Amino acid sequence: MGLNYADTGTQIRGARADGLDRRIGISMEKARNMRSRAIFRNLMLAAAFVWMAAASAAGADADSAIDIIEPHLPRAQFARLMQRLGIDDDQELIAEMLYSDYAAALVELAERIDQRADDAGRQRVEDALSGKIFVEAGELRRLRVAVLEAYRSGWDETDDLLEELMMGVVSLLTTDATDEFDAAMREQRRALYLHPRAASEQDETYAGDGVDVIELFARATVIGGELFGIDPDSVAAVFGGYEREIDLALAASGSADRQGRTNRAIARIEKDTSAMRREERAALDRWQRIYQLNQRTVSEIGQAAAEELGTSAQRAWLNRFEHACFPWLFRDTTPAKQREWITVRKVSDEVLHKADEVYAGYREEHAALCREAVGVILRGRLNLKTMLSSRMDPSQLQESKAHELYQELLKNSGKRAKLDSDASAKLEALLSDSQRRQMRADIAASAYGRRRR
Repeated sequence: MGLNYADTGTQIRGARADGLDRRIGISMEKARNMRSRAIFRNLMLAAAFVWMAAASAAGADADSAIDIIEPHLPRAQFARLMQRLGIDDDQELIAEMLYSDYAAALVELAERIDQRADDAGRQRVEDALSGKIFVEAGELRRLRVAVLEAYRSGWDETDDLLEELMMGVVSLLTTDATDEFDAAMREQRRALYLHPRAASEQDETYAGDGVDVIELFARATVIGGELFGIDPDSVAAVFGGYEREIDLALAASGSADRQGRTNRAIARIEKDTSAMRREERAALDRWQRIYQLNQRTVSEIGQAAAEELGTSAQRAWLNRFEHACFPWLFRDTTPAKQREWITVRKVSDEVLHKADEVYAGYREEHAALCREAVGVILRGRLNLKTMLSSRMDPSQLQESKAHELYQELLKNSGKRAKLDSDASAKLEALLSDSQRRQMRADIAASAYGRRRR
């Protein structure tokens, strides 16, 4: 995984003893003179990295740049780390040079990985999948696996580059900055290894994989939030333990998670059902450790909220966690968008009143069905070690109990679809023909705009 400083104080003292202290191979005066060039270089490297990420993402079986260079520390995240550590102007100059070298090395690594992928047959795979050429099925599978292995070949180098960058940061600090560095590293690990998992939050296989309770709590405590006014001291101990435990979980699972995703992709390509099942179970074990830690932490915060702010605040907080874990399930539905349109357009007081009545009944039933779906999904994951989705191929399920849960989830999905359709029809019936046409056009245009963004 790379970053795992068991004794940061020792690391800092060792770096200083090695002569790295605030020099990193260049003088401060040279760093000052190179500042403008470093800024320009960082901009050019950032542009190059974005371009290479886009080019790489088009490669065979690569969903995004993260499949090729993972993890990488974005410039903005590095700047936040430096700000938190409170480095001075001179230290900032060297930090800029450190990051510039790190970014340049990543670009060079991406180029090497791209070359390896090309050598493995990436272009033939792209041409075959797009229908430009014919490649025999067995050969195509072999080529796709070879390309994935090429992408994976740079992981050790990526870890080494990140470790080198962090050791450079350590060398900038004084020994009394140890505690703050440890806290900053825990925050960075969550950003590096936890938060990117939320990129798949609209997929039905997502179940809170990237939820960070610290961020969730921050959003809930703003003015107007359900936990606004809660005493920070009442949850300080909870968060202290949570930070340490999730950091350990990420340190233990980061590399395995990266390997597992590629192994699962290869197993799907090779249609190796036993390997797919094995990797799925391993992925669920990693997910379970973080999910149950999050769930326990959220429950403890909820108890504190009930005591200080009341049970309604507790329920709202628990709902926030559930919605964060299953955003694809709780996303805005067509009736929600229709009701919003009617409210904003202020069609008439009578129509608005009837729309509110329709929507209130719909929302209650929809929430109950969503909670039921969550229960089915969690039973499959926690009890049967099976990822369930209403869109999955049921032939993948080997156990009768898993088939029963799948059928239960499928029925739930059908009920939600019918409820959406019925509520939508009732809301449309409140409008004139011209209003219905305008509402449909506005909702479609809004959805198109979101897709383009």
